[in-house]
Amino acid sequence: MQRSNVSDKMKALLNIAARVQVLGKEVKPEDIQAARELGANDREIHDTVLIAATFSMFNRYVDGLASFTPTDPATYEEMGKRMSEKGYVLPANNIKGVVKNGYELITIKKFFMKIKTEPIGSIPRPLELIEGMKAYAAGQLNDH
Repeated sequence: MQRSNVSDKMKALLNIAARVQVLGKEVKPEDIQAARELGANDREIHDTVLIAATFSMFNRYVDGLASFTPTDPATYEEMGKRMSEKGYVLPANNIKGVVKNGYELITIKKFFMKIKTEPIGSIPRPLELIEGMKAYAAGQLNDH
């Protein structure tokens, strides 16, 4: 990146974004100061952190769900047409949902994803979390 043909200010902002991508706490005061010294203002630094954090979250979300990403560009043309006409919906002929052994199996063109869910469809909460939430609500735990 340091040899790329972008401004030094942009390099400093990209450095901050790269640190956010790893872990937000990796951004150090000296990274912020370096960006400011090269002309970045608070809004630009804020937006850099926000965009990097958002994309990191989206990538982790999609990866965590083992999402399928088509490799054929024609698939995206078809999706674009469908989205412009119908919004964000999957084609009905490619979706099949079945519940088997407590897992909801969603089939999309031969690809499977297993997600164990509670009856209402949320991710199950561990017993420790439920007990901790009850104790907090009863005033037995605090934030410190």
